Amino acid sequence: MEAGTGSPTTGSKTIADLIGRAADRYGEKPAIRHKVGDAWEDVSFAAVGDIASEITRGLIDLGIERGDRVALLGNTRPEWTYSSLGITGTGAVVVPIYPSNAPDECHWVVSDYGARAIVVE
Repeated sequence: MEAGTGSPTTGSKTIADLIGRAADRYGEKPAIRHKVGDAWEDVSFAAVGDIASEITRGLIDLGIERGDRVALLGNTRPEWTYSSLGITGTGAVVVPIYPSNAPDECHWVVSDYGARAIVVE
C-alpha cells in the first residue's frame, strides 16, 4: 500500500485517526471491557474516542507537538489505552515505561528518548 492512500478496510490514513473512525462507525458498541470491583464494565467506542480526543487537546494545549516524545508510565488499564491514543493523536511518539522498572531505569528511558512530558498512573 502506498503511504497516505488509506487502508482499504478502515479508510484510515494514520493510526491516529483509527479511534475517531471507530467511534463514528461503532458508536455505543463496547470497545473496552474492564473489571470494576466484582463487575465488568463496558466503555463504548464513542466514549473512548471522546476521552482520547480530550487527552489529545490537553496535550496540545500543554505544547506537545508532532514528533515529540511523551513517556507513559502505568499499569495495564483502560487509562493507559486512552493516554496512548491521546498521545498518538497529537502526532507525538508514545514512549512506554514498564511500571516494574526501577527509578533509575525510568530516568534512563525518559532521558534517552528525550521525552517532553510524562503521563503517569
